[in-house]
Amino acid sequence: MVTIRQDLIPNKIANRVVLGTKNKREYITIHETANTSRGANAAMHAKLQRNGNSRSASWHYQVDDKEAVQSLLDTTSGMHAGDGGKGTGNLHSIGIEICVNSDGNFKKTIDNAVELTKTLMKRHNIPASKVVQHNHWSGKDCPRYLRNGSKGVTWKEFKDRIAGKASGGSSTSTSTPSSGDSTKEKVYRVQTGAFKDRKNAEQERKRVKDKLGDAFIVEGTAEKTSGFPKSVAGATLVKEENAFFKSNEKIKVRTEPTTKAKHTGTLPKGASVNYFAVYKGNGYRWLRYHTDNGVRYLPYRETGKNKKAWGTFHDKRPN
Repeated sequence: MVTIRQDLIPNKIANRVVLGTKNKREYITIHETANTSRGANAAMHAKLQRNGNSRSASWHYQVDDKEAVQSLLDTTSGMHAGDGGKGTGNLHSIGIEICVNSDGNFKKTIDNAVELTKTLMKRHNIPASKVVQHNHWSGKDCPRYLRNGSKGVTWKEFKDRIAGKASGGSSTSTSTPSSGDSTKEKVYRVQTGAFKDRKNAEQERKRVKDKLGDAFIVEGTAEKTSGFPKSVAGATLVKEENAFFKSNEKIKVRTEPTTKAKHTGTLPKGASVNYFAVYKGNGYRWLRYHTDNGVRYLPYRETGKNKKAWGTFHDKRPN
């Protein structure tokens, strides 16, 4: 079994590169990193995500010939499929990046990718028919080596292997959380929950294994807060809400909920956005929404009593 460890993206980074915490986990999307540099392994790509990817992109797992590293919880919607902020690939699938570093063993990496995929299929009851290529969502030539078979393994072979009977047994893998990170606490994860006490995790693993024939524990870290970040650039989370806002005047859009943040565009009068959270701070109320280029914040009124919104709110997309 492939070793799976966690190196989760911190909230301050996730704020820019995730699409919420309600991933329906209906699909698994297979990618290749396209990075053939020596040392471009799973650990390096996990570090890239943890430190802040230069692109507005995020994925759940990266896997190489030695291990798989998890960067996002399975319940988080990443930005990896290239089908936008409302696309099924981003919102409803788990993204796996297969490393193609020149100093790695590609066939062993595929072995590990198969095991990781089968583990996730079993954990979330995802059929092999819903394990798809990145190409399925965006048309991009990815995963390129599996698509063209030039490394000795084809996409058909990969699909045939994940469709076979899942191997039995159990495995345990660990990672040690940073003692200096006050926003995280140690937990022990099993596929049905997270526990602060290892004994409780072992009891749950045994219960699941007795019923399903397979279970494992991953020791890692978890954010003490759930859902969207509680604070961004001095603004605090008011509520999570999936609704629509239609502007009645032009409104500047920002990368963070402050007028000091980068201005990325203007929402035209009469246009609408599908927002997912409301923030308050820096003199305004803000709506958090998502675009192909990342998370955006839209001020919709000034703070204070009797301040009118610069538009209207709707449960469904307005005409």
